[in-house]
Amino acid sequence: MAHRLHLNGTILSYQRGQRTLHQNFCLVEIDGVSSLNAAKYYLGKTVFYAYKVKKTETNKKGLRLIRGRIVKTHGNSGAVRVRFTHNLPPTSFGKPVRVQLYPQH
Repeated sequence: MAHRLHLNGTILSYQRGQRTLHQNFCLVEIDGVSSLNAAKYYLGKTVFYAYKVKKTETNKKGLRLIRGRIVKTHGNSGAVRVRFTHNLPPTSFGKPVRVQLYPQH
């Protein structure tokens, strides 16, 4: 029996104020997480955003990953703040991400 080692999530937006955007943090909604206490479990977990690129000799699958880490909860509805190694493009809003449950780095 195979166990799934990830959860799916959705990128909501950048962290923002009324007049400012903070592009180094993204807000992510994790499927099945709907409270602040449930979101605290995922602090420190790794998040992957995958996007398609042209296939080459070195990249035969045509995918690239941007890795991030959940650093803080956001609000009372279970959203989390994720800091990615490279800032995500705005075209990623609404796209899926994977939240790795194990291993935790």
